[in-house]
Amino acid sequence: MLSFIIWGLYRLKNNSNVVDFIQKKINRRKFVANTLKSVGFISVLKPKFLFETSLTLLGDPNSLLVKPITDTAIEKPKLLKTVTHTKHIINFYNIHTGEWLKKCHIPKNGKIDAQLKEQLDYLLRDFRTKEIYPIDSKLYSLIVSLLLKMDVQKPVHIVSGYRSLKSNQFLRQYSNGVAKKSFHTKGKALDFFIEGIAHKRIARTALDMKKGGVGRYRSFIHIDTGPFRTWT
Repeated sequence: MLSFIIWGLYRLKNNSNVVDFIQKKINRRKFVANTLKSVGFISVLKPKFLFETSLTLLGDPNSLLVKPITDTAIEKPKLLKTVTHTKHIINFYNIHTGEWLKKCHIPKNGKIDAQLKEQLDYLLRDFRTKEIYPIDSKLYSLIVSLLLKMDVQKPVHIVSGYRSLKSNQFLRQYSNGVAKKSFHTKGKALDFFIEGIAHKRIARTALDMKKGGVGRYRSFIHIDTGPFRTWT
C-alpha cells in the first residue's frame, strides 16, 4: 500500500498537467469561497450569521428587533390642560313677542360689543309699553356663568327682562310677589326658563354661585344683580 502511494506521488510530481489541473481546482475553490464570503452568502453555513446578514441587508437590525419594555421605554401620557370657558354661545327667545336672537357670543365677564348689546336690550324690552332700557352687563355675565356651570346650551326663554314703572305697577295689582322697587325696573333682573331643565336645578346652581338674587317660581326662575338672597 505504501509503495502504491509513493508511486502515485512520483507520477504526480512528474506529470505537470495533473499538477496544473489540481492547482487550478484549488485556486477556483478559494476564489468562489472568498467571493461568497464577501457578499455574505457564506453565512448560510452558520444560522446565526444568516440572521444577522439578512437584517443587515434590510437595514438597521436594531429597528427590527423587539426590545423589552422598560419603564423608560413607555411614553407617559401628557396631562391635559384644564380648559377654562370664557365665552358662551346663547340663543334667546322672547315668549311674548316670538322673537329669536341666536348665536349670541357673550363673554363670561358680560362685556359684549355694542351692536350685540343693543340687540339684547331690545329683545329684553318691556313688551307692554315697548320701552327699551340699557340692561346691566352684569346680568349677561350672570346668565353666562350659570349656563357654563350647568353645561347647558339650550335656548333661554325670556319671561321678563326690563319692566317699566308703569308695567310694574300694573302687575302689582294682580300679584303680591311683585316688588315695588323691582330690579326689573332698573334693567338688572331676568325671569326665564330653559326647556328640559328643571327649575330646581337652575335655582340650585344659581344659589351655589352666590351672586345676586335667586327666586324660584312655578313657571320660571328669577335672577338679578342685586345683593345675594333667595326666595320661593
